[in-house]
Amino acid sequence: MLINAALHQLNEALAPSFNDQARRFLRQLVLILIQKGDFDAAIAASEAKPIANPQSKLLELVFSEPSQLIKVRRHTDLLIVLAERETVSIFLKTDSGSGMTHISPNQAEIMRRNGMNSPVIAVPSLECIQVAEMALTPTLMRVMLDFFEHPEMRCGVVELGSQRQVMITASSAEMILGQDYRRLRDAGKDHIIKERVGAATRLRREDYFYDYSLEQFERMTRELTPNDPSSTREITIQGEARSGEPYQWTHRYRLIQDESGRLYHVGQNLGFEPIREPIAV
Repeated sequence: MLINAALHQLNEALAPSFNDQARRFLRQLVLILIQKGDFDAAIAASEAKPIANPQSKLLELVFSEPSQLIKVRRHTDLLIVLAERETVSIFLKTDSGSGMTHISPNQAEIMRRNGMNSPVIAVPSLECIQVAEMALTPTLMRVMLDFFEHPEMRCGVVELGSQRQVMITASSAEMILGQDYRRLRDAGKDHIIKERVGAATRLRREDYFYDYSLEQFERMTRELTPNDPSSTREITIQGEARSGEPYQWTHRYRLIQDESGRLYHVGQNLGFEPIREPIAV
């Protein structure tokens, strides 16, 4: 009885870890499909429901439509390599159980024995977008794809519940870093610029907005309608760049709500400049 109780407790402890692995697997798959340029497959993968079985290291990706499953299944070679990397077996199927495809880690070894080249893959760094650890939903995927199609735009996404930046385009670097940007760029330290922009995905609005600007922002965005492209507000905000200097930014904001019910502000910068001292606008 004690052994059974201990095994049950161990399985309970393992389950969250394996569920985290399942979510990481799906996130890696979505990001790699974006990198490969197959946006239809990336959106289909983002809509899949991962069901994890920690005892058997089995991961099921369940799709609501057969067409979604087909878009992902055409990347079987990629799925095989990911299965080997994560040491999981994968079942692709629909809600009704149709179209089931089994992919196991040892299929990569079979490919090698038969002289077939396994694709060499790496989790993409998404050079033009910095993304926080987050749940990718179809709504957020569409925002991300819009950022990819317009890499010149200075844009970001903030999750309202935590007020945390979750997505920032690389073209926002100067806006975020302030006067440090030119100094680092002229010194050829692009890797530091990238690291600091990535670190901005761990910040909350209170970390860089002045208090009076935060209050003004919350008041002016209160009436935004979720998922309505015509519902936008242009707001001028003051705060501190990462370099510590006071800056003023003008953004256009809209509000989106994803499939999980979470609310996000999607912002596009229209202009920014350093200021001598904070002055309420």
